[in-house]
Amino acid sequence: MIGTVIDASRGFEIMSAYTRAFLDRYVRGTDGALLAKQPSPFREVVIDRFGSDSMREHDSTVLP
Repeated sequence: MIGTVIDASRGFEIMSAYTRAFLDRYVRGTDGALLAKQPSPFREVVIDRFGSDSMREHDSTVLP
């Protein structure tokens, strides 16, 4: 599946879902569950995690 071209509307749907999940988690301080799902519910998405130890330090940080 890597390197496959997908429909623009599908790409926008995926990008929007991950953007929302990121903002929910790191700006609003809510769940952002999509970011933790492995494998992704979107078959087109492959998730590679880098620096998971450093990310744990930031998980509890919520901006006022």
